[in-house]
Amino acid sequence: MENNTNLTPTIKTQITTTVTWARYAAILSFVNLGLTFLQLIIGAVKGNLNVFGSVFSFIISGIITLVMSINLLNYSNYAKSSLDNGDSILLNQALYHLRTYFIVMSINLLNYSNYAKSSLDNGDSILLNQALYHLRTYFIVMGILFLIIIGLLLLFVFIAIIVAIYAAAK
Repeated sequence: MENNTNLTPTIKTQITTTVTWARYAAILSFVNLGLTFLQLIIGAVKGNLNVFGSVFSFIISGIITLVMSINLLNYSNYAKSSLDNGDSILLNQALYHLRTYFIVMSINLLNYSNYAKSSLDNGDSILLNQALYHLRTYFIVMGILFLIIIGLLLLFVFIAIIVAIYAAAK
């Protein structure tokens, strides 16, 4: 059963832009996860790290990154399918995945504050490392979102210029 969406062309363009950027962000997150795993392997081979702490840290951070990346990729896929088919159920599913992505990102920021407070209270460098990892992940995600927002703003400016030129030509 197909539910038609009543989206304006402007909204469809905006969703298309977010679909593209979400896909890029998800792919970059998967690449980052792979590079982090490679860094863990190289560190273990060279013997430069605490294996248990590093593996445990990678597992926790890897799961968080994987969940965020999968949800962002699912948002992109469902939103694109919704636009292609005009199906509001797919759009609802896309927004569910985007909501889940932002919930995980918020939890990540709360984890940072908890690890940072614990590391300052106890002077524990492992907790400080965990705190900095969560903060880094948060800032990477915020940087990607900032780029998406800037992209959307530039798109709006471009559309406004095109409309103004078109109106002036008439």
